[in-house]
Amino acid sequence: MARKTQYDEEFKKNTVELLVKSRKSMTQISKDLGVSVNTLIN
Repeated sequence: MARKTQYDEEFKKNTVELLVKSRKSMTQISKDLGVSVNTLIN
């Protein structure tokens, strides 16, 4: 089973802000951040 990565509160806050304010797709943002789309959804 894969190990679950823990993200700090600052990363989460910045990611949500990026998702809300950016014109990029969720797929592109996930690639830019190096995480899966499912990580952003969860």
